[in-house]
Amino acid sequence: MGWEKAAQALTPNAQADDVKACSLPGGVKAFIKAAEELSPRKGVESPTKVKGTVSNNTMDNFFCSLYGAVLKALRCDGGLGAKYAICKISPNGKPCGQAALAPSMTPNAKLKNAPKNNVPQFAPAIAARVEGTVKLTPQGSGCLIEYDIVGLAQGAHGFHIHETADFSNGCLSAGGHYNPHGKDHGGLEDENRHVGDLGNIIADRDGRAKGKLFSNLVQLSGKFSVIGRSILVHAEPDDLGHGDNSMASMPGPPRNGFVSKITGNAGPRLACGEIKWPDAP
Repeated sequence: MGWEKAAQALTPNAQADDVKACSLPGGVKAFIKAAEELSPRKGVESPTKVKGTVSNNTMDNFFCSLYGAVLKALRCDGGLGAKYAICKISPNGKPCGQAALAPSMTPNAKLKNAPKNNVPQFAPAIAARVEGTVKLTPQGSGCLIEYDIVGLAQGAHGFHIHETADFSNGCLSAGGHYNPHGKDHGGLEDENRHVGDLGNIIADRDGRAKGKLFSNLVQLSGKFSVIGRSILVHAEPDDLGHGDNSMASMPGPPRNGFVSKITGNAGPRLACGEIKWPDAP
């Protein structure tokens, strides 16, 4: 049986809005594996055998329809049975591979006051102690984010989703806050804020920050999925966009203490990690 017939059997109610996740990193591999696991039919030909006999548009539409239906059936992006994502936090993240997202020209990157990829300091001596885990679970229209981070100085620390999981230069190379809609930096409850703005986490006297928060902007599927991006913990409190913003228009990297509407003046990047499905390498 051909893949097109198998797709029809698997995707009788596929909708156009369900297939936007085709642009996600690793999506094709995920949907193929999921399709093979879900399909009750045998003798399905590999798409590589069929590709040369149909137009690229036909194959693209077919792949998107099948992948979108698999995602909808499993209620997750990975197509592998996972219903949550994990981010392991460490001082330098880890070297990025081909699957890591490259910096993209989102609306934010075109703004006059767009954040740059670096901050002035990294504070490696402090960062060497910071590590933990963040779990992201779809909930309603957004995402529940549970975190457990240790090794912090007591008090508040900025907590953000950044544009990439490129750790080739440690956390410095992870880009700015994830901001696909070109908004100002703000607090978790502000309407005008970056998708990646998660406010502050609070470390106790033992240096542990453990808790949970909800963001209605964070998604694990679709065009604005955060899978393949990164979470960063900062050395200082996030001022939530209410601080000094007097140097936001200055050229060069954001100047901590004077760029509230860009970074929240949250200071050096202590630790970071990639957001991914729990069974991803």
